[in-house]
Amino acid sequence: MKFTGEFFVPSDAEDSHTSNPELEVEHKQRYQSILSLAQGKNVLDIASGEGYGTFMLSSVAGQVWGVDINPELVAYASQKYGRENNRFLHGSATSIPLEAGLVDLVVSFETLEHISAEDQVQFFKEVRRVLKPGGTFIVSTPNKKNYTDRYDHHNEFHVHELEREGFEGLLKSSFQHVRVYEQGMEIVSVILNKEEFLLKKPVLPVSVNPENYHFEGKYLIGIGSDQPGSIEQSLASFVPESERSYFQMIDRILELQDQVEKLGAWGDGPPPSWRPPMRRSRPFPEKWKSWGPGARGPAPNLQPPKKSSPPFPRN
Repeated sequence: MKFTGEFFVPSDAEDSHTSNPELEVEHKQRYQSILSLAQGKNVLDIASGEGYGTFMLSSVAGQVWGVDINPELVAYASQKYGRENNRFLHGSATSIPLEAGLVDLVVSFETLEHISAEDQVQFFKEVRRVLKPGGTFIVSTPNKKNYTDRYDHHNEFHVHELEREGFEGLLKSSFQHVRVYEQGMEIVSVILNKEEFLLKKPVLPVSVNPENYHFEGKYLIGIGSDQPGSIEQSLASFVPESERSYFQMIDRILELQDQVEKLGAWGDGPPPSWRPPMRRSRPFPEKWKSWGPGARGPAPNLQPPKKSSPPFPRN
């Protein structure tokens, strides 16, 4: 399944061409963080895409339905991830192919931004329809402020993005109890032991100076329910795995800073090792002069100069 940018394809998928570890962490962390909420329940995964997330949920859920608008993706996911307790169905966010009051938990990651504002409202109505009374809805979307506006980045597949206020308001218009989380990369101080981390032992969050909490997420994750206890279990998690370590990033920043300082030192003149090019000691051939601005006809049959040996051997 080829990665096109419209939906995420994990790096272990055949022909994925996904070479963005940060993107993979972002997508998989969301599913990993809600597995305990799906334990033994009937779960619906809307816009299931390639199917990896629905498959992750089926490892703990009683029954999972993955619904996607692309029939080719539905067929692909069914063949790759099909198991006894999951099914992949063709449908859309505004027309979910399930009966009313069937599921305990609806999950939809990175779907809202792909549909219009009107369809977002209809989507939430459909979620309410298929949820059991007191059921839970978990949904994520890019934070327009940081995903798009901050760096003037525009995703061609996004139709209507939301900032936190609009996202939270949409959730509150459908559910009595709402909690919003933010997801993104951040610089933090960590005390870890790799063996304990791999065993998934609990990690204690420690506050030293709350005024220095400056975290702003690239994404928003909301949880909504009419049952207050359904939103009490925290979705907070962290992944201390990245393409580069903190020290590698600092090393690269210092390297670039050194290059900039050297360029700045050249401001009052050319760099020390620079020498102006030598002037030609003889005029251009006559046949070159006849082929210039305003000249007609093809260029004369000029022979390129012979290649000289490189000044140093190439590996």
